[in-house]
Amino acid sequence: MARWIVNNEAINSYLSMLKKMQVNSDEIIRRAIYPAAGIMADAIKKEVDNLPIVSPKERGTENKKLKGLTSKQKEGLQDSLGISPMKERDGIISAKIGFDGYNSVKTKKFPNGQPNAMIARSINSGTSFREKTQFMDKAIRKNRKKVEKEIEKQLDEQIKKIMK
Repeated sequence: MARWIVNNEAINSYLSMLKKMQVNSDEIIRRAIYPAAGIMADAIKKEVDNLPIVSPKERGTENKKLKGLTSKQKEGLQDSLGISPMKERDGIISAKIGFDGYNSVKTKKFPNGQPNAMIARSINSGTSFREKTQFMDKAIRKNRKKVEKEIEKQLDEQIKKIMK
């Protein structure tokens, strides 16, 4: 039968490191999430850059759907993409990546400009007049593992600092 003998000093040292990590766990998580969110935001921005542009005069119908967005809509998406401040809710710390504000395309329905989140959603999910182009889903699928590795790397770095 195997035996493991550890002195009290080693156990106490290990317990004190665990206590430090417990006290600082929210801060450790926050420092890991934001850089990873930046990687995903950059990936989404790259997918926005790859979206096809159509003429503002072109109108989509159910039979002939638009296969892109206007250059002003694209510019609005590029300028409005961002990361929200981190929030904690029900023990979950998160940062959202999304589109904010309005673009410069003024219409009767949107005299202040079209909401960028609405344009992004209509492109990603499709509408009765716009073909579905899942640019957000594509960015997430392509970069999920990279983001997970970044979170792991950041957590490891923070834990190493505490262990010293």
